[in-house]
Amino acid sequence: MLGEQSGIGLTGTVNPVDIAPGVSARGDVEEMKPDGVSLPDAEQLLEQLDALSLQAERLEQDLERSQRLATLGTLVGSIAHELNNLLTPVMSYAEMAISSPEDRGLTEKALRKAASGAQKASNITCAILGFLRDDKEDLSAPVLDCIEDAVECLVRDPSKDGVELVVVAPDDLCAGIQQVALQQVFMNLMLNAIEAMRPIGGGQLRIEARCSTWNTTEAPSLECVEIRVIDSGKGMPPELARHVFEPLNTTSGEANPGGKPSPQAAGVGLGLAICRQLVESAGGSIELSSKEGEGSSFVIRLPGARQRQMAPARNSAAA
Repeated sequence: MLGEQSGIGLTGTVNPVDIAPGVSARGDVEEMKPDGVSLPDAEQLLEQLDALSLQAERLEQDLERSQRLATLGTLVGSIAHELNNLLTPVMSYAEMAISSPEDRGLTEKALRKAASGAQKASNITCAILGFLRDDKEDLSAPVLDCIEDAVECLVRDPSKDGVELVVVAPDDLCAGIQQVALQQVFMNLMLNAIEAMRPIGGGQLRIEARCSTWNTTEAPSLECVEIRVIDSGKGMPPELARHVFEPLNTTSGEANPGGKPSPQAAGVGLGLAICRQLVESAGGSIELSSKEGEGSSFVIRLPGARQRQMAPARNSAAA
């Protein structure tokens, strides 16, 4: 098929000029791809796609860090309150030791109490600093350590809200994910569970972790880590549970028809969306089972630390 370009005849009339595909008006020949797009244009488009892909990856990383800061932001009041509760007796014991230097027994007891309180405060701050640290190289997360670090970051003892925390996990169980990422997942799920149980006077938050296997059509059985986070809260209606992992959705407040939260719902609703992103980025999966009035159960499956590169990210099920 020939293209057309206007030209001016000797009489001054405008005549169509036939131009072959791949030939410019100046007569230059352009190399064409089968679909009719010139190679220079295609290469430029590929470069733009690569740049956009890199930008999207950086934005995802920024979003993860921002969500971590937002999580701590919701806890800042509790953190300040609990640190004050720890530091107040530290100061009192130190003053007691200073005021009674002649009483060696009392002084030693006061200093031990002060040192113990200071150590607890230090543990809290170290856990928070670790939560904010990015370690892209470490892809082996001790599950029990991550749970304990997440509890430290919560600062407020769940029992103060009537929540019994039960943890069942082997000491040596490791998942193929960044430690800070798994810690962030635990923090978000714990906060949601405690928030769900607080209005009903508390309940039980149970975290179980075990070694399991992945059976898929794409690969033979692979070792994986299965984690269950179960609460005895008020549960979720089906219309809310269907959208729970979507960005800007929230488990707080009442849901409108269609599962979207009402404007009065608390929180920005990024926590569970980030949880899914972190888990799937590590080659894992996260699922929710919830029934209104009976609590919720999140099931996380992650590759074992030694098999992270082999495990499939989707269409997986535990044996």
